[in-house]
Amino acid sequence: MLIVKEDKTRNVEQGQIFVELTENRGLNVSDCNRLGYWCDRSHIRHFILELSKVMPENELKDLLVKRL
Repeated sequence: MLIVKEDKTRNVEQGQIFVELTENRGLNVSDCNRLGYWCDRSHIRHFILELSKVMPENELKDLLVKRL
């Protein structure tokens, strides 16, 4: 599961967006594999561009239209 949260109270230089990738996240969040870090919008843009390499264009458009 991919979790993305924003904290605008953090310094921009330290990153205001927290991205976490987890495996087997259930009720016991302390007992799962997790990788998380703080980043900025340019990292998120890069992620979306890389994602576009493996997802068909129509699926990406559908996701974005539903979100917007």
